[in-house]
Amino acid sequence: MPWKEYQLSADHSAELQTKGWRIYSAIAEFYRLQVRVPAGLNLHSEWTLEMSATLRKRMPTAEVIYPRSLPACNGAH
Repeated sequence: MPWKEYQLSADHSAELQTKGWRIYSAIAEFYRLQVRVPAGLNLHSEWTLEMSATLRKRMPTAEVIYPRSLPACNGAH
């Protein structure tokens, strides 16, 4: 396959840089949550965690990664 030369325009370069920073921000931003479970929860429970509507509009393909099951609580904490 013959080599082809490609010239990156300033506009396209700026667009790629903006997209790159968005991807980087999505990967690099972590949020720590503290979850309080109901008293007396003594079985594993399934739960869901969703992004706000505003954030979902800004990043429609983003996924929230978290444990889907809450362990039973022994009440010691």
